[in-house]
Amino acid sequence: MKLKQERIGELFIMSEMLLFSIFPILINYGTKTVPPLFLAGITTLIASPLILIQLILTGKLKELLNPKTLFYSSVIALFIVILPSIFIFKGTQLTSSINTAILLQMEIVFALPICALMGSEKITKARILTSFLVLLGGTLVLYKSDLKINL
Repeated sequence: MKLKQERIGELFIMSEMLLFSIFPILINYGTKTVPPLFLAGITTLIASPLILIQLILTGKLKELLNPKTLFYSSVIALFIVILPSIFIFKGTQLTSSINTAILLQMEIVFALPICALMGSEKITKARILTSFLVLLGGTLVLYKSDLKINL
């Protein structure tokens, strides 16, 4: 039985989610010994040569020389690597790793309206309901038992 390309993509994403689930735990322990912004920078620095090697091995390194590719890569690096790393590493230092993991799921809530505005995804009632439940769960994490905000 041959899997559809979409199913294969979903399996890759689910594998990433499994690996990513240890991310807040590692950050939480790491920031106890190393300043968070240094940890964010050094982990990105370690990942960069590995990605460069992969580009060389697949013959896609020449694509980086395209100015359009450089522009989009820079924007993606800023919004997907640099800024989130600063917020995640510093934020995880100030809270628990489980709170970080739960709050990271809130990206679903923010992705839904962006996808709707861009027209790239069909927004269904089920997606709205589940994203509302994620929002509710994330909001509950921010509150203590006495319903005061947990800064």
